[in-house]
Amino acid sequence: MEFNNRYLQTRNQGVELDAKINELTATRRGEGNLANVRSLVDNPIIGSIYKKIVELELEMTGQLKMFKAGHPKILQLKGELEESRNRLSGEIQKELDNLKSERKVIAAREQTLEKTISEFESDALDSSSKELAYTILQRNVTTSQNLYDMMVSRVKESNILQTSGTSNLRVVEKASVPVTPVSPNKKRNFLLSLVLGLFGGIGLAFFLEYLDQTLRTEDDIRNGFGLPVLSVIPFADQSHATYGGKS
Repeated sequence: MEFNNRYLQTRNQGVELDAKINELTATRRGEGNLANVRSLVDNPIIGSIYKKIVELELEMTGQLKMFKAGHPKILQLKGELEESRNRLSGEIQKELDNLKSERKVIAAREQTLEKTISEFESDALDSSSKELAYTILQRNVTTSQNLYDMMVSRVKESNILQTSGTSNLRVVEKASVPVTPVSPNKKRNFLLSLVLGLFGGIGLAFFLEYLDQTLRTEDDIRNGFGLPVLSVIPFADQSHATYGGKS
């Protein structure tokens, strides 16, 4: 049966190859449809050339509405279209050659399988008595296998019932109560708050000093505005100020 299946598969492959070869041959002679070529063979070159031919034909149709057949643009498109068709014909011929080579291999394989099947058939005629003995032995093996499976199932059920009251759990290590709490760590939190408060206060003082833009000295005016100081008005104590000639 295995060789028969292989023979049928090989024969079907040969029929499929013959259909492809006939279709490609007709297409190359101009009798078939170019659109069917892309579905027959998986060749990206043929697909690109066919796409270009379709584009050139569409462009040719549009140009013929504006120009006459002898116009240089029309002649150029005809030349490109002819060249693309020649390239497509060449690629189709390559595919034909490949398919014909593959068909020869399929035909040789088909002949080999036919010969092998014929030999098996002749051997089968001589082995009828052996087949009867084999059938009896096969039936005995099947019966013994069923009996063995039944006994194994009974043994497993018995083991499950025996071990159903026991447990495979065991204590690896006893749990101990911790002496100190895990959290919070008061000593570490106190040190962190002290350090962070100290550095934060110093940083805040420097930052406020940086933000203070008050002018206090002559140097601040000269450095800040680049202007000379003409005079300085001192700060007078109000307790010693003079009002109306009296002190």
